[in-house]
Amino acid sequence: MIEIIPARHEDRFFIARVTRAAIPLFEPIQPGVFESLAARIENEGLFKEYESYVIRYSNDRRFERDSDNSSVRCCHFFCDKDCGNIDDENCVTGNRDEEPAESVPVGFLGLAALTPEITYMVALFFLPEYRGRELGTEVLQTLEKNLPDKGVRELILLVHRQADWAIGFYRKNGYSVLAETEEAMTAYAGGEMKKWLMPGFILMGKRLDI
Repeated sequence: MIEIIPARHEDRFFIARVTRAAIPLFEPIQPGVFESLAARIENEGLFKEYESYVIRYSNDRRFERDSDNSSVRCCHFFCDKDCGNIDDENCVTGNRDEEPAESVPVGFLGLAALTPEITYMVALFFLPEYRGRELGTEVLQTLEKNLPDKGVRELILLVHRQADWAIGFYRKNGYSVLAETEEAMTAYAGGEMKKWLMPGFILMGKRLDI
């Protein structure tokens, strides 16, 4: 199970670590970019342009929703929606007789609200040892389930056109290419995407109200 927790200032070192872990993947197509980002996060703190979240993982399945609804998964990012009677200490509902398994930080997520109905996913990265475990899909499913409750109707992101592995991952999860030219991407979301554009990227997204 995953938890998506708002990042704190002290999480900047972990987020920088995850950012550097992506260098082997992206250095050939974005030379120097990820080291620069990691250094900026360490020195200046979390980016103010978007909300950062730490993704934590536990293989404890006790708090997921059972078929009879007797146990409910808690995700800190959506606590106001997913928690019934919140345990302030552990922020979970379910079997209180057992100690919850310890979760570990495995990645980070960045989100920016472009409009009340469109959220831009700035970043979704994991430590190498946690890639290939379907955790990225679980994050997307969590966002797609809960963002509509906040009025969001579309989740979009930029993907480097040479990052075939990333394009394939998002296609597999139901995302499609929305725009490929600078003009089309700039005009998206009423022009709110303009400040996020980078050379060599395409815009992908998914409607959440279908």
